[in-house]
Amino acid sequence: MEEEYSVDDPTHLLQEASDFALYPGAQNDASAKDFLDRFPLPVIINALQTKGDVPGLENTLVACLERIFNTKYGASFIPQYMLFVQVGLKADSQIVRSLACKTAICEAVKLLAV
Repeated sequence: MEEEYSVDDPTHLLQEASDFALYPGAQNDASAKDFLDRFPLPVIINALQTKGDVPGLENTLVACLERIFNTKYGASFIPQYMLFVQVGLKADSQIVRSLACKTAICEAVKLLAV
Protein backbone atom coordinates (compact mmCIF):
# COMPACT_ATOMS: atom_id res chain seq x y z
CA MET A 1 0.00 0.00 0.00
CA GLU A 2 2.87 2.39 0.67
CA GLU A 3 3.90 2.13 -2.99
CA GLU A 4 0.62 3.67 -4.14
CA TYR A 5 1.55 6.80 -2.18
CA SER A 6 5.15 6.97 -3.31
CA VAL A 7 6.54 9.45 -5.79
CA ASP A 8 9.23 8.03 -8.06
CA ASP A 9 10.14 11.41 -9.51
CA PRO A 10 9.24 14.21 -7.12
CA THR A 11 10.01 16.96 -9.67
CA HIS A 12 6.36 17.47 -10.64
CA LEU A 13 5.23 17.48 -7.00
CA LEU A 14 8.01 19.94 -6.13
CA GLN A 15 6.98 22.35 -8.91
CA GLU A 16 3.25 22.16 -8.15
CA ALA A 17 3.80 22.49 -4.39
CA SER A 18 6.07 25.47 -5.00
CA ASP A 19 3.45 27.15 -7.17
CA PHE A 20 0.80 26.51 -4.51
CA ALA A 21 2.98 27.71 -1.63
CA LEU A 22 4.16 30.84 -3.43
CA TYR A 23 0.79 31.85 -4.86
CA PRO A 24 0.26 35.50 -3.91
CA GLY A 25 -2.61 36.03 -1.51
CA ALA A 26 -4.58 33.50 0.44
CA GLN A 27 -5.43 30.09 -0.93
CA ASN A 28 -9.09 29.11 -0.73
CA ASP A 29 -10.92 25.82 -0.20
CA ALA A 30 -11.32 25.23 -3.94
CA SER A 31 -7.61 25.62 -4.64
CA ALA A 32 -6.70 23.37 -1.69
CA LYS A 33 -9.18 20.73 -2.89
CA ASP A 34 -7.81 20.92 -6.42
CA PHE A 35 -4.25 20.48 -5.18
CA LEU A 36 -5.16 17.58 -2.87
CA ASP A 37 -7.12 15.90 -5.66
CA ARG A 38 -3.91 15.84 -7.69
CA PHE A 39 -1.57 15.13 -4.77
CA PRO A 40 -3.38 13.47 -1.85
CA LEU A 41 -2.02 14.10 1.63
CA PRO A 42 -0.54 10.58 1.92
CA VAL A 43 1.55 11.28 -1.20
CA ILE A 44 2.79 14.59 0.20
CA ILE A 45 3.53 13.12 3.62
CA ASN A 46 5.31 10.12 2.12
CA ALA A 47 7.45 12.39 -0.06
CA LEU A 48 8.24 14.53 2.97
CA GLN A 49 9.37 11.46 4.89
CA THR A 50 11.27 9.65 2.14
CA LYS A 51 12.61 12.20 -0.35
CA GLY A 52 14.88 14.19 1.95
CA ASP A 53 17.69 14.07 -0.59
CA VAL A 54 15.76 16.21 -3.11
CA PRO A 55 16.97 19.82 -2.79
CA GLY A 56 14.23 22.18 -1.67
CA LEU A 57 11.53 19.52 -1.41
CA GLU A 58 11.21 19.56 2.37
CA ASN A 59 10.93 23.37 2.62
CA THR A 60 8.50 23.51 -0.29
CA LEU A 61 6.23 20.74 1.00
CA VAL A 62 6.16 22.26 4.49
CA ALA A 63 5.20 25.66 3.06
CA CYS A 64 2.57 24.01 0.87
CA LEU A 65 1.08 22.05 3.79
CA GLU A 66 0.94 25.20 5.92
CA ARG A 67 -1.09 26.90 3.21
CA ILE A 68 -3.34 23.85 2.79
CA PHE A 69 -3.99 23.57 6.54
CA ASN A 70 -4.85 27.29 6.65
CA THR A 71 -7.93 26.59 4.53
CA LYS A 72 -11.08 25.13 6.06
CA TYR A 73 -10.92 22.28 3.55
CA GLY A 74 -7.32 21.43 4.40
CA ALA A 75 -7.88 21.80 8.14
CA SER A 76 -10.73 19.30 7.92
CA PHE A 77 -8.11 16.58 7.27
CA ILE A 78 -6.08 17.29 10.41
CA PRO A 79 -7.95 14.86 12.70
CA GLN A 80 -7.33 12.03 10.21
CA TYR A 81 -3.60 12.78 10.12
CA MET A 82 -2.83 13.25 13.81
CA LEU A 83 -0.41 10.32 13.60
CA PHE A 84 1.60 12.37 11.10
CA VAL A 85 1.56 15.26 13.57
CA GLN A 86 2.89 12.96 16.31
CA VAL A 87 5.65 11.69 14.02
CA GLY A 88 6.38 15.24 12.91
CA LEU A 89 6.86 16.39 16.49
CA LYS A 90 9.70 13.86 16.80
CA ALA A 91 11.30 14.61 13.42
CA ASP A 92 14.93 15.63 13.12
CA SER A 93 13.95 18.54 10.90
CA GLN A 94 13.14 21.82 12.63
CA ILE A 95 10.71 22.91 9.91
CA VAL A 96 8.82 19.61 10.06
CA ARG A 97 8.54 19.93 13.87
CA SER A 98 7.34 23.49 13.41
CA LEU A 99 4.68 22.37 10.92
CA ALA A 100 3.56 19.63 13.33
CA CYS A 101 3.26 22.19 16.14
CA LYS A 102 1.28 24.62 14.00
CA THR A 103 -1.02 21.81 12.86
CA ALA A 104 -1.61 20.63 16.43
CA ILE A 105 -2.34 24.19 17.53
CA CYS A 106 -4.78 24.62 14.62
CA GLU A 107 -6.64 21.49 15.72
CA ALA A 108 -6.62 22.53 19.38
CA VAL A 109 -8.07 25.95 18.54
CA LYS A 110 -10.76 24.26 16.44
CA LEU A 111 -11.66 21.95 19.33
CA LEU A 112 -11.77 24.83 21.81
CA ALA A 113 -14.14 26.77 19.55
CA VAL A 114 -16.72 23.98 19.70
